[in-house]
Amino acid sequence: MTVCLAVSANAGLVFHTAFLGGMNTRLNVDPEKDVIFIYDGAPAHNNPPVPAANTELKKLPPYSPFLDIVEQAIGTLKAAIRQIFQDPKFNI
Repeated sequence: MTVCLAVSANAGLVFHTAFLGGMNTRLNVDPEKDVIFIYDGAPAHNNPPVPAANTELKKLPPYSPFLDIVEQAIGTLKAAIRQIFQDPKFNI
């Protein structure tokens, strides 16, 4: 599962989505705009491919207070997933 969040320095969390599969299969970058993808140091993010010619990748430092809102959103999502799996009606 891929969870994608977009954060603005001025507006906070401005976009969120989740889907099955990798991020590379979902990108639809406007060729007229320059896009910067910022990623963290998670093991799954080692050596990410550059998605398109008009994109740039930047890796975050180990602790980035700017992303506290993202950490809160991911924490809320994880809590909801745990609750679903703990529900006796949910059967794998």
